[in-house]
Amino acid sequence: MINRRFIVIIFLIFTSGVLFVRQGSATTPTVVGFVIEATQLEGTLKSVSLGTGDTAEQPNTPILSLSLEQIVANGLTIRKIVRTPSGNITVRMTSSDVATFRQLTVQLSNAQFSEVYQPTDGKIGFKQLKMLAHRIVSDDVKLPQLLITLESGGEAEITPANEEALAQMKKTLETLINNTSQVSEPTQTEHQPSTAGQPNDQPTGEKADATN
Repeated sequence: MINRRFIVIIFLIFTSGVLFVRQGSATTPTVVGFVIEATQLEGTLKSVSLGTGDTAEQPNTPILSLSLEQIVANGLTIRKIVRTPSGNITVRMTSSDVATFRQLTVQLSNAQFSEVYQPTDGKIGFKQLKMLAHRIVSDDVKLPQLLITLESGGEAEITPANEEALAQMKKTLETLINNTSQVSEPTQTEHQPSTAGQPNDQPTGEKADATN
């Protein structure tokens, strides 16, 4: 059964730019970003583009936009880090089982991974992936055994990359996209750009749009 109340809770936590702050501070908290981590992620990369966008902390930041379909992620964790006058607050979502997304669009200012490869089915894969995202749009999400926690403190441990690093990442991904139709055996590339609750089952068939 679809738990509508649970959907509303997830939506409020991850799309609101303001969380409750201890001692009722009148200063608006600042969302640092969403840190997305996965031990392994595979999907069909439909498009990749480089532009600029405004983050919560800095305007005109270089932004890399990725659009993927049929994503399968292992070891998925999503953290929303909010800076408040009383210190940082982290909202952590962890899926202990395989997570799937029918469609996923991510606008990020940095990404690190130990390996990028092409599975034999022609998709693209990442190992030990970590992204600093500022907008996430997803459709038809399954997050089995979802655990949500609210924690004091927390840092992104990853800062926005410069335009040159993101351009190099875009070039690498575009090369893999262009070669997917010719893949017969897995290929791999290493790349790390320089930098400048209670468990529940997530219902399916819902679209989410989280922006800091």
